[in-house]
Amino acid sequence: AMVIVYLCLVGILISIFTMRTGDGRPAPPLSPQMITTMQLALLFFGVYICLWVSTLAAEIFGVFPPTVIAATTEALRSIVQFCPMLSALFFGARLHALQLSDMKGAPQGWAQDAMFFAVVAIGCQLGMVLVLAFFQQPPKVDATGTVVYEMKPLYTVYIVSIVRYISLVMLYGAVIAIIVSMLILTEEEAKNPEGSELSRKRTVPILFGAFSVLIVLGGLLSSGKAVGLAVKWAVVAAAPKMLGVRVDLESA
Repeated sequence: AMVIVYLCLVGILISIFTMRTGDGRPAPPLSPQMITTMQLALLFFGVYICLWVSTLAAEIFGVFPPTVIAATTEALRSIVQFCPMLSALFFGARLHALQLSDMKGAPQGWAQDAMFFAVVAIGCQLGMVLVLAFFQQPPKVDATGTVVYEMKPLYTVYIVSIVRYISLVMLYGAVIAIIVSMLILTEEEAKNPEGSELSRKRTVPILFGAFSVLIVLGGLLSSGKAVGLAVKWAVVAAAPKMLGVRVDLESA
């Protein structure tokens, strides 16, 4: 059944690019909503085909993926769960613009930019999960029987985590921007989505910049490991000057 699903997906994608009008002319260019929806579909089904292959290998051949791979695929699956709702939101914005413009318009230019931002955010989060898997050491079991994951080098893990925070705020900022665009869209803007170029240039940087700063700061301050790492760096740097001794801390 899964093979049939993926074959149908390939057929639909091919038909989109080879579609022609009734008189044989090439179809109009794809709208940003269609492009971003196809990108989300590829990310979604790409992750799920990996899960399907690993499950199939475990059930038929008895080959179970290592713990790190299993945890990574599960993290990827949790990220792509945003894709179906994002696709529905994109088409909702498109249909609302068509409704206001007698089936001839589109959402505001900055709202269409937000759709691409959302796709980029999903892709960045997927990429950071894959990168993080390379720094994750095989799990160990401590004295209490708890599985402990060691990730080294530690600074690389924090860099990747910060990028994930930024991607997350890009995603939610894009969603908020699209929802706001539907609420404030007028008939004139729908018929001329690229008309307010100045507004487009100002709105996108301010929106994503503000949300990025707030979420990154909040994420860092709420992370126990991040606070521990800051304390570790402060102690190591201040000890020689204040105590006259060198302090080395293995972990934070």
